[in-house]
Parts: sequence; structure tokens; C-alpha cells
Amino acid sequence: MSDDGTGQDLLPAETTGTLHQRTLDEILDVEKQRIDRDNRRTALLEKSLELVAEQDRRQFEFASKAREDEVALLRDQSSFFRRLMWTLVGVGVVASAALFVLAFFGTDEQRSTASVIATPALIALAGYGVFATLARAMKSITSR
Repeated sequence: MSDDGTGQDLLPAETTGTLHQRTLDEILDVEKQRIDRDNRRTALLEKSLELVAEQDRRQFEFASKAREDEVALLRDQSSFFRRLMWTLVGVGVVASAALFVLAFFGTDEQRSTASVIATPALIALAGYGVFATLARAMKSITSR
């Protein structure tokens, strides 16, 4: 036996060198397998990130398209209601002008007809004004 207590003098020197070489080769093989495993894991993570990025891009494009469609629909609705309101205002102005002309420049029968038509319309307009004022006052009181 040797003095250092390793017990290497029991095995011939050739066997010890071969044993060390085999051990190193096995360690290198294990390390290569670990590196390959890590490389595969990294490749999977990269693929996963690519898929997530693609999914995010698709979701963004879908949301953008949906928002564009919503804005276009709102624009179309706004345009329709604007045209409708202008048409109603025009009809109202023409009807009011006709009633005004009949009330002040028409015959007695035309004046009485204009009065019969205009009286409920003016009462309804005044009622709307009263109702709107009360609603605004109640909203002001309740918001405090």
C-alpha cells in the first residue's frame, strides 16, 4: 500500500489510466447529454415565445380591425342621425313658416285653423320646457 492512503498501488498503472479515461469520457458524455437537453429546452422555449408573439400579433390585429369597424359603424350612424335631424329641422321650419303665414296673412278660416294647429304644439313645447327644467333641477339636487 502507498503512504498517501489512496490505494492506487493495488491497481496497475495502465488500468488506473484507462479507468480515469473511461470516467472522464462518461462525464463528458453526461455533460454532452445535459447540454443537448438544455439546447432542446431552449429551442422549445424559443418556439413557445414565437407562438406567443404570433398570437399577440393576431389578437392585436383582430382588436384593431374590430375597433376600426366599430368606429366606421359609429361614423355611419352619426352621419345618418345628422341627416335625419337636419331633415326634421327643415320640415319643422317649413311647417312653422306655413303656420305663421296662415296665422297672420290668411283668411279668417285659415287663421282659426292655424290657431287650432299651433295651440297644442305650443302647449307641448312649453310642457317640454317645464319638464326639462324640473329634470335638470332634480339632477342638480341629487348630484350634490
